[in-house]
Amino acid sequence: MSFGVVSLKDHAEYIEKKLNLPRLRAVCEIKDGKNSDWSVIKERKQEIGGLLLKMADTALYRAKTTCCIACNYTFGEKESFKTDKCPRCGNGNLLRGRDKIMVFSENSSPET
Repeated sequence: MSFGVVSLKDHAEYIEKKLNLPRLRAVCEIKDGKNSDWSVIKERKQEIGGLLLKMADTALYRAKTTCCIACNYTFGEKESFKTDKCPRCGNGNLLRGRDKIMVFSENSSPET
């Protein structure tokens, strides 16, 4: 089994940037419950949850992807690497996909 991992705490800065939030913590830790707009807070929390799912999905895709170390060619289906060599450059130094745990990385994320 492969897993894509993301952390609210470790990726707070990325989430703030993507959702244009001044401080992620302010959405999670409400200081003034009586004067807060709970519908806005609920909407923001749903946006955060949606983004976390997209981030975890990106990490999961990376966990399932086989990559050629020599030319950085990647492919999700292992059938592409039947000969144990990269179909692009022929190198046999492959980082196999599947059965891995990958943590989300901002550098490999698609635009969300």
